[in-house]
Order: sequence, then structure tokens, then C-alpha cells
Amino acid sequence: MEGRVVSVMHLGLSNRIKSMVSAFVYTTFADRYIGLDVKVFWPVNNAVGASFDELFDVPGMEVSEYPQKPDIEFRTWRLMSKQGPVDFGYHRISNLIREELTCLFAKFRPSDEVSDRRDKLLEKLPKNSCAMLIRTWPNCNYRSAMVTDYTAMLVDVPDDYTIFISGDSRSAVDDARQLCGDRDTIVHEVSCCNRDTAEGMKNAFAEQLVAAELPIIIGGHNSTFPEIAWWLGGAKATVLIQPRSQLNM
Repeated sequence: MEGRVVSVMHLGLSNRIKSMVSAFVYTTFADRYIGLDVKVFWPVNNAVGASFDELFDVPGMEVSEYPQKPDIEFRTWRLMSKQGPVDFGYHRISNLIREELTCLFAKFRPSDEVSDRRDKLLEKLPKNSCAMLIRTWPNCNYRSAMVTDYTAMLVDVPDDYTIFISGDSRSAVDDARQLCGDRDTIVHEVSCCNRDTAEGMKNAFAEQLVAAELPIIIGGHNSTFPEIAWWLGGAKATVLIQPRSQLNM
């Protein structure tokens, strides 16, 4: 069969990663896609202000032009498996599906610059640390009440754990740090966390990769940012989801 499967997604970083992984899944079982190479068309826009190569080290993955026949445009934010979509399933997903998808997520190696930022952050964190990944989304009016939903999850985190706070709003990060009280906290002290800039996206991806290395992740119930951190870490971490629920082994 001629052509390639080209992932095309104009939404944020995590949705793009889900789309690329799903494209690989389809090439293993969907008749129309079986045996085709997977590529990505990566628009730089307000949702992701960095190019593919600025974030990833996957040579030959990106195409520079919008897909034309015989290429197949693949456009979905859903995370697909052979058994159907598994979005936000976490540890409810079967071990077999988790193993298969984890191998696909591993294809997306971070760029050297992003890896360096991740490693410098990890050097500051003790082994017993928890990631609090706060996403307020650019079109929402930030409210401090959003943060209390996240910090309420700390009741399920051991007292001796350091809290790594990541957010797309400086106000949210500052509020969360204050609400953590006497807890040890670490934040990524950067000048830019805006997703519409290359610098902001590299910082955000580095923080997501830090969370991937930690044993506990706190995130929002409809946020793909903690979801992809969990997958990039091998789908092993305990996940605390706002509103309060616990998903672990």
C-alpha cells in the first residue's frame, strides 16, 4: 500500500503525543493503515510554540508539508489501543495494553536541550517526591479555587514527600506553593511558561518529563498533561486525580 500515516494535530503538546502514538497503533491492526510509515505534520501555533525538533529527538519523523494523497491524514486527540480508546484510564487499563503503549511512547525521545532541563530539575528532587501538575488552560480565567482542588490531594501523599509544582500560570504555582504550607516544595524557576513560545514549551515538556520520573502524580481529571507524564514514565506512578480519587497499582 502506498502513502504514509501523517499525524496532524493543532492542539497542545500532550494531545499531539497521543495522536502520534495512536497512529502507530493503527498501523498494527487497522486494514487501511497496516504496514505504513508514521509521520507527523507539526504546526507551530498558540497551542505549541516550539517546533518538533526543538522538543524531540526523533530523526525522520516530521514532514514539512500538509499530507496529500496517497498519504493518510490522521487526526485525533484520542489515545487508541487495539481494544479502543483508553483516555484517562490509568491503572484501569490492562497490563497488556499498558505494555504495548508504553513501548510506543518510548519512541518519542526528548531533545538534548529538554533532557538537560529535565536532568537539572531532577538533581534537586529527592527520591520521595510528588508532582503536582496544574493546568488552568489559556482561555480560562484563573481562579485560586482551582488550586485548592489540587492541594486537597495532599492528604493522600506522605508527609515526608517533597512536592514538585508545575503550572501553566505563575499565579497558580505561587498559590499552590502557599497552600502547601509546611510541605517542602520545589518549582521550576523560569522566566517563561507560556505555551505559545518555544522557551515556554521546552520548560513545560521538561517539567512533564520530571513528573514522569516521580512515584506520585497529582493532576486534573480532564487534563492530558498528567496523563502523558504517566505514560512517559512507564505507566507506573500512583495518580491522584482532582476531584479526589486515587488510581494506583
